Amino acid sequence: MNSNVDIYSDEAIGAEHSLRYLHITARNVVGILNRIASLMRRRRYNMEEVSVSFDDQGKAHIIIAVDGRLHDVNHVIEQLKKLYDIYDVYDATHQHGELYHTVFVCVKSEEQLKLFPVMPDKLIEMDDGLHAIFVISLEEMPPLMQFLQEEKYPYWRRVIGLI
Repeated sequence: MNSNVDIYSDEAIGAEHSLRYLHITARNVVGILNRIASLMRRRRYNMEEVSVSFDDQGKAHIIIAVDGRLHDVNHVIEQLKKLYDIYDVYDATHQHGELYHTVFVCVKSEEQLKLFPVMPDKLIEMDDGLHAIFVISLEEMPPLMQFLQEEKYPYWRRVIGLI
C-alpha cells in the first residue's frame, strides 16, 4: 500500500487496514456494557477493540473498533442507537487528532528503544524489565505496529479518545 494513503479513509477500506472506530456516549449505569456486548454478539459483530472512559456528568464514553470489511458500519451504528441508555453513536474513525492508541511495550533495556521508529512518551521500570509507553495517533500506528510484529516485541494496546 502507498504510504501517502490515509489508511483510515473510506478508499482504504478493504486494503491492509479496515478498523472503524465507533464512539458511543451512554448513561453510566450498571449493565450498559453488557447490553452493548450482547447486541454485538447477537448480530455477529466482532469487537476488535473496546475502550471505556467516564466523565463527570454520569456519561460513559465507549470506543469500539469493528472491521469495516466485514460489517456495514452504518448498520452497526443504527442498531446501537436503538439500545436503552445510549445517547449517541457515531463513526469517529475520521476524527484525526481525537483518537489515539496507548501502546505498552516490554523491553529489556533503553538501548533497544533506539531501534524503534518512534520514541516512547514514558518509561517505567518494573520487575520484568522496562515498559515503554507510547501515546500515538491512529496515523502513526502502522510503522510502530509493523516494527513490533516483525521484531516480535510483546505489546498490548488500548484505543483512547479525547472527549
